Amino acid sequence: MYQNNAPINAISTWFLKLGFVDRLDLINVRAAGAFISTLIPLSIYVIW
Repeated sequence: MYQNNAPINAISTWFLKLGFVDRLDLINVRAAGAFISTLIPLSIYVIW
């Protein structure tokens, strides 16, 4: 199972620097990001 977390980590770090999220929300952002990153290829596969 291949999963690239670099963009998710970069985005979540960027949000953290801007002060939009705290540590607890950061976990939720990464979980949501991981869910979305697996959902998008799946939805593309279903559409095609």
